[in-house]
Amino acid sequence: MLLSEMGDKEIVNSLDGSRLGVMADADLIIDPEGKIKAFLLRPRFSFFRVQGREELRIPWDAVTKVGDDILFVHYRLRGKYY
Repeated sequence: MLLSEMGDKEIVNSLDGSRLGVMADADLIIDPEGKIKAFLLRPRFSFFRVQGREELRIPWDAVTKVGDDILFVHYRLRGKYY
């Protein structure tokens, strides 16, 4: 899969079904060998306030499935899940 094909995919947490963002908004962390190590999702800003989360650093190993329109990740937010 080409990186350009991943831009429109929504990132969904498979633990609770929450939408974390879109790959087009993510910054990739790439090691010297050219492998993706993680991606960063910054908080979205609304007109009145910042939505209540800080920057998320999601390891590429957390990606469980890449679908046609969705990228599923298995990611625990602040120890919220058991």
